[in-house]
Amino acid sequence: MNNSLRAKVQQDFTDLKQSKYSILVILGVAIVLRLFWILILNPNPDLSGGDGEFYMAVGKRVAEGNGVSLQAPWYKAITIVGPIYPYLVGLSWLLFGETGVVLGVQISQIALACFTIVFGYLITKRVYSVSAGLIVALILALDPRYIIESGEIYTESTFIAMLVFSIWVFILTSQHSSKVTLLIAGLALGLPAMVRPVAQYMPYALCIYLLFQHKGDWINKLQSCLWLLLGFYIMTFPWAMRTIIRLNWEARGLTSLIAIAPLLGVII
Repeated sequence: MNNSLRAKVQQDFTDLKQSKYSILVILGVAIVLRLFWILILNPNPDLSGGDGEFYMAVGKRVAEGNGVSLQAPWYKAITIVGPIYPYLVGLSWLLFGETGVVLGVQISQIALACFTIVFGYLITKRVYSVSAGLIVALILALDPRYIIESGEIYTESTFIAMLVFSIWVFILTSQHSSKVTLLIAGLALGLPAMVRPVAQYMPYALCIYLLFQHKGDWINKLQSCLWLLLGFYIMTFPWAMRTIIRLNWEARGLTSLIAIAPLLGVII
C-alpha cells in the first residue's frame, strides 16, 4: 500500500480513537434503538409477498448448497441480485436454523448499521470536520428509516454499509494516482454492486470526477479511470461469468442484460 495512503488510513483511525467516547455513545444509542424495534415493537416482521420472502427462500437455497437460486417457476440462477446479501441470509440459516434465521439476519444488520455509522463519520470528518462527522453519525443512529431497515429482510442495510465503505476508500485513494491505490478503490466500488446492480452507475460517475478533478495530462487521467474500472471488473467479473454459465442463456431480454452488465459495463 502507498505510504501516503497508509498514513491517511492510520490518521483516520487515530482521529476515531480520539472521538471514541462520543462514537461509542452514538453506537450504543443506535444498538439500543434497533434492538428495541426488533425485540419489542416488531418482533415478527411480515415476510409474505415481498423481498423478505424472496431473500429467505434464496438464503435457504444458499445454505443447502444450491447457490443463489430458486426453484421453478423462477429461473434456477438468480440474475437480478448480487451474492453478498443472499449469502448473509444463508449464513444465518446455517448458524441459527429456521427458528432463529430472521433474528440472526437482524443482528447482522445492526452490526452493519454500526459499520455505516463509523465510516459515515470518517467520510464527513475527512471532508468537513470532526463535529460534522459526529452530527452525521448521530443522524444515522437516530433516523427511523435506518432503524426500521435493520429489522427487515431487505438489502438496504448491507447495500448502504458497502456503499459508504467504498466511498471512504475512494476518497482516500483518489488523492493518489498510483495504479495500486486506484485498483483498490475499484475493488471497493465493486462491493455495493455485488449487493444491488444499481451500483454499476457509480464507477462511471467517479471516472468523470477523476477526469475533471485529477491533476496531470489527459493520458494520465484516462489511465486513472482505467485502473479504477479494472478494480471494479475484477470484483464483479467472476459473478458475471457465474451468472452467464448458470443461466445458460435461458432467460432473454433484460434478465440476460442484467447478468452480463458488470462484465460489459452496461448501465441498467
